[in-house]
Amino acid sequence: SNKITLFFLNSFDFPNTVIGSNDALRYGYGASQLTWLQSRLSSVPINHKVLFFSHNGFSGSSTIGDADTSIRNQGALRKLIESFNQSTNVSITQTNISNNPEYYNLSLNTTFTTKPTNRIIACFSGHWHWDKNQTINGVKHYSLISSVIDPTYNNVTKLTNDVTSDSIKLLLIDKTSFETRIIGYGGNLFDNQLV
Repeated sequence: SNKITLFFLNSFDFPNTVIGSNDALRYGYGASQLTWLQSRLSSVPINHKVLFFSHNGFSGSSTIGDADTSIRNQGALRKLIESFNQSTNVSITQTNISNNPEYYNLSLNTTFTTKPTNRIIACFSGHWHWDKNQTINGVKHYSLISSVIDPTYNNVTKLTNDVTSDSIKLLLIDKTSFETRIIGYGGNLFDNQLV
């Protein structure tokens, strides 16, 4: 089948307004969002592939994003999707989050053993404003440049009123092989085949 289920996750899942220098407090995936995702993953039709999108990535690798200690429940989220992709049982208990523990601490137990393996095409994020990718435990994670380019990335010189002053990405997925191709324009002009 060539059907794809898309999940758009909220990495700014924080119950309070953040003002001032505590900006990092807003990053996280609340327990209710992960419980919702667990339920939805369990009901993804077996003939569907899956794509994930989130502002912040959840690879847990500082090579392409944030370490697990930077974003609350990032490790729990990754463990859940890896279990889905590998068709295994998963038990996740998170009880050590001190900031808003009632919102983030969680306990999930589920099984994906009756589902097919290797259904995740990729996970996409953009927080770091760079083009990098890494496969972790069989799941492809991509961090993509956004319209605001990190001027230190790959020696990109961002000029005003120039082709490098803005950027867009087009994500193309082959409906037979599920290979992903990203075409960039502007400050991130490139054409990469991501397999």
